[in-house]
Amino acid sequence: MRIMYSADRFRSGGFSTFFIFQGALLVLLGVLIVMFPDLLRVMVATFFILIGILVLGFGLTMRKMERTFPDNRDQFLDL
Repeated sequence: MRIMYSADRFRSGGFSTFFIFQGALLVLLGVLIVMFPDLLRVMVATFFILIGILVLGFGLTMRKMERTFPDNRDQFLDL
């Protein structure tokens, strides 16, 4: 799947730009973490809080769906 495809191979803004941007961002984050070790703690804590909120929201949505459609519970949970 091509996220940003450029018909002209020599023009910037193609699919490779996406990876170059990500690589530069990761290097920058690595340098910032070396310079400020407490930044890693903040980043990990923020990640856990955000993922926890998402999982809670998903669980509450599942509970609402189970209560709204109680007869289809078995069909809904079968993948």
